[in-house]
Amino acid sequence: MFKIIHFDKKYLNTAAGLLWTQYTDEMERLDILPALTLKNCIAIIETELNKKESHSLALLVNDQFAGYMISTIKADRIFGDKGWVNIGAWAIENHAIDKLGYVYEQIADAWMKKGIDKHIIMSFAGQEETIGSLVEFGFAKQQIHGLMNCGSIRIESSNSTGELVFRRSEKSDQEQINSFSRIIADYQSQSPCYAPAPEEYLLKLDEGFSTLTEDDEGDLYVVEKEGFIMGYQMYFPCDEISLLEPEHCTELAVSAVKKESRGQGAGFFLTEQALKDQITQRRTIFSTDWRCANLKSSRFWPRIGFKPIAFRFYRQIETI
Repeated sequence: MFKIIHFDKKYLNTAAGLLWTQYTDEMERLDILPALTLKNCIAIIETELNKKESHSLALLVNDQFAGYMISTIKADRIFGDKGWVNIGAWAIENHAIDKLGYVYEQIADAWMKKGIDKHIIMSFAGQEETIGSLVEFGFAKQQIHGLMNCGSIRIESSNSTGELVFRRSEKSDQEQINSFSRIIADYQSQSPCYAPAPEEYLLKLDEGFSTLTEDDEGDLYVVEKEGFIMGYQMYFPCDEISLLEPEHCTELAVSAVKKESRGQGAGFFLTEQALKDQITQRRTIFSTDWRCANLKSSRFWPRIGFKPIAFRFYRQIETI
């Protein structure tokens, strides 16, 4: 016997314990020390409960707490509003994972009554039964969030010919850096991604890139050949510990190599040298994320040593 009821705060500590267990299992799988505590997990759940448009459910099996799910709605004027279940906003006991569909049924119904037909659920990557269930409900992997500790870096060979030059970016590079602003978006608008970006979004990218060399919070690197910048990478130290970003984590926020420069080892050379420089700054764990259907990213980052910690699952409901 099972039932799904409104999440009462009397379940908070039990829910946080379940989340903490799943989180520590994931860290163990990735050979990374967990940094969050049970108290942190309580705070994560409370944050989700207090969000605008929050809808929270508890799953009881034989009158015993077996899981929870907290959904919210993210307003997005450019790409359309979406229903979200964040990482940490849900967890279900392994023995009750077959009830996931019934929990989602109620969440989806609440979303659709508000006209929200784009549904997103975040899941830890190591939960195979959960992933199988989400696929059965029509979800597909959209985005991968990866982690890598410095001991797992696997750069076989950059195949650099000696003509490639690696260095930190300078303010005088800004004009060339501007030309990179739409590379990823343009690539992902094509097959097999088919993720076109509206012009309004592209203009925001242009604006963000226009001051990239002046950003003192991050480390911007370039690889060049005869003065021509072939690729770049930007790293930022993570401000806060989270379920996806452990202690001492650094985010590889953005990276690209120009189309005409691919196949020359520039990407591997840039990554090899940038990571070496980051490690000299005592940065030992790195995070990044990429679109699953981006063939270049989905082949490149795992080869470097990034392992998935979480997947973003996406479902678009067809309406007549």
